[in-house]
Amino acid sequence: MFKIIEGDFKNNKYSNEEYLDNWPMLYILENGKQAYIGESNHVKTRMTQHATNEEKRIFDKVHFIYSKMFNQSVTFDYESKLIQYVVADELFEVTNKNSGIADKQYYQKQEYDEKFEELWRKLQREKLVKHSLEEIQNSDLFKYSPYKELNDSQRTAVEEILERIRSGWKYMEDGIRYEIETPVETEVIIGDTRKTIQKGKYIFGESV
Repeated sequence: MFKIIEGDFKNNKYSNEEYLDNWPMLYILENGKQAYIGESNHVKTRMTQHATNEEKRIFDKVHFIYSKMFNQSVTFDYESKLIQYVVADELFEVTNKNSGIADKQYYQKQEYDEKFEELWRKLQREKLVKHSLEEIQNSDLFKYSPYKELNDSQRTAVEEILERIRSGWKYMEDGIRYEIETPVETEVIIGDTRKTIQKGKYIFGESV
């Protein structure tokens, strides 16, 4: 179901499979100590782009992850999952600055969630990860990871903060002061921009 193809990122040498040019795929860049996890519909082109990035030049290998079942909703979701779990696995230091973009729901997501376990076991066999998913899920590093997807109450808090921010100027003009507290630090996407909301109390407007 899953195929992992190794490429020579340092020397820009990759195999000739057609799907490397035009198929939704995942990839892991690594140098034995650090790793970067990504997804793309055109992974060879993406490698050329990464090669011009100073931060990515520390890597020498890439592992492309292919499956005929992949679509972009799945690769977005799996990219986010891989970042969360590889961080907690601790075989590599993950250099991603965010947790990717995960679709909350998409067609057959429950089935894909189950198939992710199969992908993880294959990564174990390839020695790209070391712990089982069960071991990681029970670890404190995973439970409190800043990359971990928000639960429903945390997501509600973030959405409320964003709504307050969007309407904040109106409230300040009206001379109203209000406070709102978020239980977790997280990154959110506003338009095309990622924003970090720190854990703590937010105060908008001025007291009357």
